[in-house]
Amino acid sequence: MSPATGSIYEPLDETRNEVRFLEILPSDPSSSNIVHCSLKVYSLKDDPDYTALSYVWGDARVTRPVVVNGHTIEVTSNLADALLRLQNGRAQKLWVDALCINQKDDEEKSHQVQQMCDIYKNAKEVVAWLNPGNMDTKRCVEAMRKLAQVADAANIRHIGTPNLESLPQSLLEDVVARVRKHLLASSFADGDLGVVVSMVENAYWKRVWILQEISLAKSSTLIYGPDEMAWSDVRKGWAVLWWLRGFHLTAHLFRFEDYRTTLDMLYRPYIASDWRTPPAAWLSTYVQLQISPSFLTVLYATCNDTTLDCLDPRDRFYALLGFFPNEHRTRLLIDYSSSYADVFVQATTHMLQQDGLFVLAYSGLAGQICETRDAQFPSWVVDWRCTHPRGEGLLSFLRMNEAACEIRVTKSGELAIKAARVAEVIGVVPYTRDLSHIIQSFERIRSQLGMKHAEGADVSLPSLNTMIWRTLMYGDKSILAEDIEALFEKIIQTCGRQRPRSVPPATKTVFEQKDQIAPGIDTNIGLSEHFEELLEKKSPRNLFITAEGIIGSGPPITQVGDIVHAIPGLGVPVLLRIDDNCKGRQRYKLVGLAYVDNMMKLKAGWWDMAEFWATEREVREVILS
Repeated sequence: MSPATGSIYEPLDETRNEVRFLEILPSDPSSSNIVHCSLKVYSLKDDPDYTALSYVWGDARVTRPVVVNGHTIEVTSNLADALLRLQNGRAQKLWVDALCINQKDDEEKSHQVQQMCDIYKNAKEVVAWLNPGNMDTKRCVEAMRKLAQVADAANIRHIGTPNLESLPQSLLEDVVARVRKHLLASSFADGDLGVVVSMVENAYWKRVWILQEISLAKSSTLIYGPDEMAWSDVRKGWAVLWWLRGFHLTAHLFRFEDYRTTLDMLYRPYIASDWRTPPAAWLSTYVQLQISPSFLTVLYATCNDTTLDCLDPRDRFYALLGFFPNEHRTRLLIDYSSSYADVFVQATTHMLQQDGLFVLAYSGLAGQICETRDAQFPSWVVDWRCTHPRGEGLLSFLRMNEAACEIRVTKSGELAIKAARVAEVIGVVPYTRDLSHIIQSFERIRSQLGMKHAEGADVSLPSLNTMIWRTLMYGDKSILAEDIEALFEKIIQTCGRQRPRSVPPATKTVFEQKDQIAPGIDTNIGLSEHFEELLEKKSPRNLFITAEGIIGSGPPITQVGDIVHAIPGLGVPVLLRIDDNCKGRQRYKLVGLAYVDNMMKLKAGWWDMAEFWATEREVREVILS
């Protein structure tokens, strides 16, 4: 592989694991802010001493020149700023992916990216460049250090500990007291935690490649404008905020006298209910604990309601490989000559073989972006480009059964699984967060269930409110407490008293009744605001009813004709759709996960379908296209 005429890149010897390192030359007063560098080739087998830069590329339209081996190259302003900041001699040899890899050579790029996790693991230090900073930068850094001290004093080592729900009352009270004591002693000024939280919105945390770059490093330092802070302090600070948020969401269960004072002072003004800890912090916890995360853990952290992004869709998967053992990385070789669809098919197939059918919780038409649905992209394949919530809350309580699952990928790219047909969807109520529309939906489902009851279907109308409430919340244990369910029942009773006496006859279809039911319902009751707040916490789901009178909920794309199936080994049902493009052969598209009332039970915090499978079911092979 010979360099092109005038190229700054000399060929690399893959057999010696050669890489290039950037050496930043001393500043030249005559060239003002233009950084001069040289590129030199080294072998990783020689264990060189170097620093690796972790950064976000930034706006490609705003560039500045740097000089490399005498050649002027345009880079983004963010990278140019980072190189200027490091020009003080901090890093004699520096790894910068955009400059150390010949980005125009797919063969070289594939090999270099394959070993990037080793490059960051073995670096003396990883420097994470956030940006030049702003007027709040120093305040943010100082507040983060204070939070890290609180974490040390309260023994909050990393995100997820201590687990509030698992602690005995005495220990829980002790932890709460210690956290409160040290928060108050830290003398946080008004707005300090606000700037800490705002750091989460920095573009750096939205780049998918930084996950392995900063998480796998021996030592990481974040440079935020003129200030620096240890990555370990940032993790601890976020762990305290995560703990406060968790305590806020569960405090109503504990009845502490002091908690509201602390949270009103520190938590409420700054940490919005939808604030999310960056995936880098979660995955770093596994590295801290020396635990190799499963494919599913990484999927949950990176492909489930995140803002992670990259320029090349293939990197949505390639950037995660560093978290897995070598035995997997050698079977999932990086190849930039392959299309993104081929990469995703290969990755999903490997994950199905390793982690079983749970992977299907992240795939389906509901988990693919619109243009993918129109392409020849299998419905069972995970679309890593899609980052909206997967499984809409069902994932939190889903685990695989120990029973082996049968899967087979055909030569034509179809997936053969075993499944039992349950019921066909005959009516769909579109999702809404508006309480008056929710009540209308109740009336419409009541009417349909009334018709099913008259036809002899096994429908228990007196328990309908509870059934639909469970379905709306799809069994979320955090909002199925008896007091909240009673609140919901009171809302229905209150609205029921305001319902017009004339109810449309049950012979009309659900869609014919849409504009006639409950036109005079006044939802401005004292309880509605709280209920709508609960709905805000849930991802969109359509209610549906089957020909057998079963109530369920599915993704927003659920439609009449979809069929509920149960798959042995998967803790929740799925919706399948007949593939009309496969003439003469029965094929299905996977739509997504379904919550089906009475088919699944929450036991010890996990979905369980043992009662469903206790009855003999006809299980047959189903082909997913």
